[in-house]
Amino acid sequence: MVALASETLDQLLDPITACFTPEVADRIGQLQLDGKIRSKLADFAERSSLGTLGNGERAEYQELVELLDLIGIVQAKARRVAVNRGT
Repeated sequence: MVALASETLDQLLDPITACFTPEVADRIGQLQLDGKIRSKLADFAERSSLGTLGNGERAEYQELVELLDLIGIVQAKARRVAVNRGT
């Protein structure tokens, strides 16, 4: 994934979050990471700190972290919608 400037990311995500109803925004804001993904992330993090990740695993770990960052941003925006629209 390519890192985007905050302003560009806002321009891309704001039209999406503007479509959220308060209920949808609340549900998105409360989403939790799947147990399998959480375990995989923890394994990658541990092995990364030990220097034992293979190249493919390192790339997968980086992509996973970037996707989770994006999901976190969407969740933060969703929480803001839920608060501003009254849930």
